Amino acid sequence: MVHGDDCGYYRVTEDGKLVIGFMGTGTLGKGTLFQKIRDWVSNLNAFDRNKNGIHDGFDRAIEPFLVDIQNAIINIPHSSVLFTGHSRGGALAVLAAHYINVKCDVVTFAAPGQGDAEFIIKVNLNDNLSVINVRVGEDCVPTLPPGTEHSGETIWLKKKKWRGLPLIRRFYNIADHLPDSSYEKTIFERFPK
Repeated sequence: MVHGDDCGYYRVTEDGKLVIGFMGTGTLGKGTLFQKIRDWVSNLNAFDRNKNGIHDGFDRAIEPFLVDIQNAIINIPHSSVLFTGHSRGGALAVLAAHYINVKCDVVTFAAPGQGDAEFIIKVNLNDNLSVINVRVGEDCVPTLPPGTEHSGETIWLKKKKWRGLPLIRRFYNIADHLPDSSYEKTIFERFPK
């Protein structure tokens, strides 16, 4: 599933779980520099909320996927549903699960906040959704955009001790955000085969 610069996928695992995943900002490497800058500005805009308290940029990005996801859930045999994504893709996974509203698990990796406190309360009170946010170290992306919050439970795979100015801490280790760095290493350390 590709809509604009966002990409999602789905597949059924050997044990029958329908996995619906979303890629983060810029993962496809498509688009002009202007489009990528526009996406990052949208991602970081703390005041970009719709009437439901949802980050409007993420909300507009998930909307074109909803029919594809609904069709996959209806037409593909499965035993359970898992939504997942990294970074912006994690925010899209939470919103997709919220809108589709079927019994499912949601696991995000380094996802930014999805909306205001009132919206997050709605997600947390929805008995159909079980949300886990996975974070590593001092990754700054889950602290953005300012004023947004996360639904569900946060699991820290590795925490670093920060000594320094709080303002600098927010942007301390962007390398912790990369999907092929700390997340992959820490997941394999914590969950060996």
